Amino acid sequence: MPTGRVEWDAVPQTDKYFIYRSQTQGQQGSKVGVATGLLYDDDSVVEGQSYYYGVTGSNAGGEGPLSAQAKLDVPVPVEPPAAPTNLRVSLVDD
Repeated sequence: MPTGRVEWDAVPQTDKYFIYRSQTQGQQGSKVGVATGLLYDDDSVVEGQSYYYGVTGSNAGGEGPLSAQAKLDVPVPVEPPAAPTNLRVSLVDD
């Protein structure tokens, strides 16, 4: 199962950060997590989907504005090819 990692720079006077995720660019989406540090691991991403993340800072004065969004494309794993079939060997004279 893939995990999406969201990282950002510290904002002065911030106690915690709220992480938002949307599948539509330009929309804030839903709050998917809270962090006191500078990263968040989203283990609910789905293979083959794209997500747009934004982060806000918060302190006793309230929640600040949403950051610019960052896009995550979760690839679909590529399976290795099947084994070759109908293998033949022969002796060749030089």
